[in-house]
Amino acid sequence: MYPARTEQNLPLRPGCEPACPGCPHRQLAAAASETQKFNWLQQQLAPWQDRLQPLKAVAAEKRWGYRDRVTLACRWLPEQGWQIGMHLKNAWQDEVLAIPNCPLHTPRTNRLMQLLAAYLPTAETFPLAWLVQAGSQITLVVKSRNQPPLAWLEDLYPEMERLGYEGLWLHLNPSTGKKVLAKKTWQLVWGQPRSLDSQGLIYGPQGFQQLLPELYQQALQEAERFLQPDDQSCVVDLYSGAGASLQRWLNQQAACVGVESGGEAVEAAADNAHEALILRGYCRERLPQIQAWVASTDPDQQQTRLLYTNPPRIGMEPEVTRWVNESYQPERLAYLSCSAGTLKRDLESLSNYQVVRLQPYDFFPQTRHVETLALLKLTAKRN
Repeated sequence: MYPARTEQNLPLRPGCEPACPGCPHRQLAAAASETQKFNWLQQQLAPWQDRLQPLKAVAAEKRWGYRDRVTLACRWLPEQGWQIGMHLKNAWQDEVLAIPNCPLHTPRTNRLMQLLAAYLPTAETFPLAWLVQAGSQITLVVKSRNQPPLAWLEDLYPEMERLGYEGLWLHLNPSTGKKVLAKKTWQLVWGQPRSLDSQGLIYGPQGFQQLLPELYQQALQEAERFLQPDDQSCVVDLYSGAGASLQRWLNQQAACVGVESGGEAVEAAADNAHEALILRGYCRERLPQIQAWVASTDPDQQQTRLLYTNPPRIGMEPEVTRWVNESYQPERLAYLSCSAGTLKRDLESLSNYQVVRLQPYDFFPQTRHVETLALLKLTAKRN
């Protein structure tokens, strides 16, 4: 990713720790930050620069205090107490920088950190390694096989409820480290196991949520306008998450199949988009099942084939890109990417397609990250 320049040199916001590496654009004015991101996309997506649209972003007042999904490192220091915040690790340091008043976090996230720092027992009693928040669901990741005492939490429940939290989980993971979470030893210790997001979609403690829902809905709306799903179309939705996009296609009466590797997300998608077929696993591993679904859904090849994909930073698996380009060949394709580099690679591999438009979104203000929605149409007919 490109280096952040601080030509505007705005003062740090109250509560913003100078040593925190989390927000390299925090001292840039909104226009300067957005210009850097747009220029970066122009460089990375140069072959389609004429189709790159202006960056869409939220209003200035919404660029702070929006992060309600966090993974924060926790460390006990005998002389200072609990430090909850950013993990700083390099050749000369391995420490946790406390950020109890981070201006990027929602107020309730900061209040949660402050409560835990005040009430947590020592690490010998409660070896907390990570605090994970997914909206209204909280997880305490403990580096131990044995369950620690939980009685101290009783004093926190009223305040947590007042802050709008709905579920608190204990996750025992003795090997937690670079990989924070494991599959087993999850225990709900307070509240309910699932919550609803601003769109009424179900999610759990591991649920991925876009932090600026209004901007994410704009992206989905843009994809829907381009794809034009209806009762005469079938949609393959790759890396489909908890079903936010699937729900949109279903609302237009399209036949849908979604593929997602996360078990909790698959369960949520089954509720959020129950009329769709949901396949669990890596997309490359589910190609035979997707192909069988397409054949049974559109045996005469009369329906309009569509595809929506929202892969992780590594982009689509090569086998999947090849299948899309040479076998499934949807008439229209929408690709929401969080990495310009892998997007460029995949667009170059989709040789049977023409890029119609590239629409960038600033989903993560104050950071270097920028998302791009690529809209493509089929130009070469099926063999």
